[in-house]
Amino acid sequence: MDGKQSRLLRGATWQIGLNSLNNPKNSNIREFLRKPKFNVKDSNITYRVIHTWTKDGLLSDNRPEGSVSWRRLNFIEVIWIRVLNELRKYGLSKKQLRESYRTAFNYFTKPESASLFEVAVCLVLQKKSITLCIFEDGWLEPMLEDETSINKILNLHGSYIQINLNSLMREVFPNVDKEEVKLPMDISKEEEEVLAILKAQNLTQLSISLKGGQLVSLDKYFEFNNFEDANKFLSKVRFGEIKIKKRHGKFCFYEVIDKENI
Repeated sequence: MDGKQSRLLRGATWQIGLNSLNNPKNSNIREFLRKPKFNVKDSNITYRVIHTWTKDGLLSDNRPEGSVSWRRLNFIEVIWIRVLNELRKYGLSKKQLRESYRTAFNYFTKPESASLFEVAVCLVLQKKSITLCIFEDGWLEPMLEDETSINKILNLHGSYIQINLNSLMREVFPNVDKEEVKLPMDISKEEEEVLAILKAQNLTQLSISLKGGQLVSLDKYFEFNNFEDANKFLSKVRFGEIKIKKRHGKFCFYEVIDKENI
C-alpha cells in the first residue's frame, strides 16, 4: 500500500480494493461514498462538536475556503464521525484520535486517492465482517474477520482495541445489512495472474513487489528433495536461483526461486 508498513498482517484484499476504487471506471463508487448529501443531524452529533473535530484535524471540510454555507456530510464522514464518537468512549486523547484519522485516511495512500477506511466501508456493504484495530497511540487498521483471528494468534504487536465496523454502520444506517449493495471490487489483469498462480502452482512462498501500488515483480518459491529435479525446474525459468536449505547442519531440501517481472 504505497510502500507503507502495516503493524498487522493483512491479505491482498486491501490492495485490490484500493486499486479498484482508484480505477476511473469505478468513479460511481467513489461518488456514492464521497458525495455530500447528509445533514449534520444525520450524524447524531452537534454542529459545534463537528466544527471542533474539524478544527482539531479529526475531520476534513471539503467546502470552498471562506464558504458560509451549511455543512453537509458524505457517507464516509457520517460513519467516521460514529467511529470517533466510539473512540472517545475509550478515552483516546486528541493526539491519539489524530493518529487514528491519519492512519485510516492518509498514511497508507496518496492524497486524493482512496483510503483504507473507504475500502473497509465497501467491504461491509458487501457483507464482510470488518474489525477496526486501534493501538495505544491511536494507530488504526481495519481487518477482515480471518485476518483478525490470525493476528490474535500470532500476537506480534501486543494488545489493541477492537471495534466492529458493521455494528457502527448499522447504528447509522439500520438497513445496511438487509440489502447487499453491489460495489464491484475489480482486480487488474496482473492481480488475476497472481491469484491464478496461488491456486494452480504448488508454491511454498510467494513474494510480491509493488511500486506506486502496482505489481512489478513476483518471486515464486518451490521446494525439491533432490538436486536433479530442482536443476531441471530451474532450467525452465528465465531468471532464478537455487539454494540448499539446512537445519541443524543437516540437509533439508533444495529451494528454487523463480523471479518474474510483471
